[in-house]
Amino acid sequence: TLSEIKNAVANIKEQTEILRGIFDPDSIYKRIKEIDEISAKDDFWNDNISAQKLMKERMLLLDKIEPV
Repeated sequence: TLSEIKNAVANIKEQTEILRGIFDPDSIYKRIKEIDEISAKDDFWNDNISAQKLMKERMLLLDKIEPV
């Protein structure tokens, strides 16, 4: 369906942005800051699915710059 295609494209864009950041730590820190600002808003968890995706992205980004 069109909705599934839109979701797939959004996921590809998200992953592409993450991959771009692998070689640019400054962009990783910038994106983490953006996510932190978004997640600090009162209505952040109103869209639970989007909120979870952003938190997952944040976790993945942190793993790239702060490996265990």
